[in-house]
Amino acid sequence: MRSDIISVVGGGWSVSQVDRERIPGRIIAINDSAIHLPRFDIVVSMDRLWTEYRYDDLHRMQKPAHIRRSALQKLPHKWPWLRSFECDHTSAEFSDQPGVLNGTNSGLCAFNLAYQMRPEKVLLFGLDMKRGANGEVYWYPPYPWSEKGATKNGKYAEWSKQFAQAARQCAAVGIDVAVVGDSAIECFRKVPSSDFARIAA
Repeated sequence: MRSDIISVVGGGWSVSQVDRERIPGRIIAINDSAIHLPRFDIVVSMDRLWTEYRYDDLHRMQKPAHIRRSALQKLPHKWPWLRSFECDHTSAEFSDQPGVLNGTNSGLCAFNLAYQMRPEKVLLFGLDMKRGANGEVYWYPPYPWSEKGATKNGKYAEWSKQFAQAARQCAAVGIDVAVVGDSAIECFRKVPSSDFARIAA
């Protein structure tokens, strides 16, 4: 299904500076963004702990959930709302194959799904690839199983560089991509948190 705008919403602290009621288009929520956003259309996760902890929430919401197959090993996965995907977790090269979302983190996997939909625009929210100015890990409450966050600064820096491959692939198929808010990703144009509505117009 083609959509003019897809918003991909991650957990980075910069989302706290956004009017979340105004996030446009079809919304792909990453991990706990699906729990805390006022609305979303699809949730994506490659994380086993998150999937196991939030499985009952996913079942209650009945929204399309794209979950990495290996994260479902201990869980029932025969539900109309659940789509399992294969993932090369060592690669940042997007796949166009149905049922395959590549990425070294859930943000890239969600972005791969948006890429497969071929929208005119993708807005990336909360893919900060760093902590907030005062060490904030997320825009929502911390995860009970990892209250201080498990991702280290070196890993954030590594991940931020991996988006260059996505930039090349999106440019090749004519997808306009912008990063909203404060992010360490440098390969897309950046939009202030207060100004994303103009870009989406």
